[in-house]
Amino acid sequence: MGIDANEVYRGDFIKANSDGTINIDGNPTNPILTLIDDFSEQEFPDGKKQIVCAFKETGMTLGLNGGNMREIMNFTGSSKTDKWVGLKIQLTAVRDDSGKSKTGKRIIVNVPRDQGRPTVADTADIPKLGKEAGNRLIAALELQKDRGFTMGDLIAILRLGGCGPDDVLNGHPESWPRLWAPAIKKWLDAPIKAIKEEDIPF
Repeated sequence: MGIDANEVYRGDFIKANSDGTINIDGNPTNPILTLIDDFSEQEFPDGKKQIVCAFKETGMTLGLNGGNMREIMNFTGSSKTDKWVGLKIQLTAVRDDSGKSKTGKRIIVNVPRDQGRPTVADTADIPKLGKEAGNRLIAALELQKDRGFTMGDLIAILRLGGCGPDDVLNGHPESWPRLWAPAIKKWLDAPIKAIKEEDIPF
């Protein structure tokens, strides 16, 4: 009888199995887990670091790569882990051709959009774009008018991307979280007039 690689590499960290399941109890395909206030930091031999998350539903933990961390930050509007507590995230196994995964799979995180968005109080201590950057954004959008791209389109993108709250989005861009800047710049560089949910880059 052969050895089950999924069992060999189970460990204490949540990982993707070779069959596309996730190695928590029951080996589910797309589990949804709830973040709890028990974050830590892991440092690798090359000096790189990552945040490690713990969950209500399992004693196993998940290290967040850059892309998965940005998914959470973009939804919550915060880079502070205390603002992530209680958030539900969905884990999905996808193919990994990097050669780093022993199972040939890696995990991507998606934040279900049907849960509550941050409140104004939650965003009060988050670094903002600021007045100068906000005014530059408005000026840049003015230059895009002939391409059919407006402030309303940008707000629709951010809202569909899980950003908020609405009274922050409807205010002057100077009050928007600074961490939204890369996504905003991406859309300014290649504006799309008709916004669809599948087009949202975060």
